[in-house]
Amino acid sequence: MNRASLEELLRAAAEMVEFERICIIGSASLLVDHPSLGEQGQPLAASLDADFVLLPEDAEKARILLARLGRGRTFASEKGFHADILRPDITELFPPGWEERLEPMPGFDGVFFLEAADLAVAKLHAGRPKDVEVLVHLLKEGLLDADVVRARLDATPLREKDIVKLYAVWERVLREVPGGEGLRAET
Repeated sequence: MNRASLEELLRAAAEMVEFERICIIGSASLLVDHPSLGEQGQPLAASLDADFVLLPEDAEKARILLARLGRGRTFASEKGFHADILRPDITELFPPGWEERLEPMPGFDGVFFLEAADLAVAKLHAGRPKDVEVLVHLLKEGLLDADVVRARLDATPLREKDIVKLYAVWERVLREVPGGEGLRAET
């Protein structure tokens, strides 16, 4: 996914439904401030989707967007990328205050994107190799502050089984970052 593809998805969504607010909550949110992450050889270049949430929730509008912009639909077949329209309950995985930290996307009314440290906590929940890779890249490039991520992770209400999982993923990320050993001491 690159910034131009993200913008094309957002324009298409705006033409299909009227929304109060659409939030970019996945890796594509990084493209707003760091479009180079979507260039060839960068961590988001191979991504084919952008994750959106409509706020307030509107199941009918979400269904329309998914039917037209989702994986396997005509738009995706023609363009090579698609939108995943997620239910707002996914945001329960985000750190407290995430909504106040949403940033407006320039040039798009009603479009906001997730702040990087809040995205990092969501990626720790997912814990897939591609999520670890993105977090390692962001930390190595100085695009993400490990102390802020740790503070957001510590503030996020977690079930006991999730505590072990998320902190283990965080440890895995830090092991791959030069100097990460010092940050792991608090874990």
